Amino acid sequence: MSMHLRKVSIISVFLLAGCASVPYEANYPMTDEVVKSLNEDVQIKVPKGWFATTDESNAPNLLVWLVREDYGATMAISEIKADASTRRQLERKGLEALAEISFALKSERAKGKAEMVVKPREFKVDGRKFCSYEYSTDRRKTIVRVVVFDTGKHLYDFAVVPAEKEGVKTDPKNLFIIQQSVLNSMQW
Repeated sequence: MSMHLRKVSIISVFLLAGCASVPYEANYPMTDEVVKSLNEDVQIKVPKGWFATTDESNAPNLLVWLVREDYGATMAISEIKADASTRRQLERKGLEALAEISFALKSERAKGKAEMVVKPREFKVDGRKFCSYEYSTDRRKTIVRVVVFDTGKHLYDFAVVPAEKEGVKTDPKNLFIIQQSVLNSMQW
């Protein structure tokens, strides 16, 4: 192999490694209903078979809360608060650092029982950057997918969670496809 061809091959590998593909398809049907976050920074379309709700007494930190009609799953967008120092660190390190902060917060809430199932992975949708990871708090019986993003005004955590409901079976991959479809409808 010539030196020139070897350099081109090495450069191609690095370019491909930097271009992460979208982790899940985004082909789930959406309704025409558009929901804005409580802080009016983000808007999304509601997927078919889901409804938007707000419950500031039970879920005061959720800016958007979507619930599947059979109550077998929920999706929620919440803000990750960051001081100026953390913001500068995120600007240097990117969204993977935000995903690590998000996971640390979830692990703290789960009293250290959270296990990273899929490591943070950056991807783009319509030129906007996102980073997703998957974790479990019950030895992988239930997998939660979280997508973090930065609108320039606020930092967000967007989680899809299967509900523990007797008689309701929820396919995690299908939930992740629905979440990805919501991301595709997202505007800010």
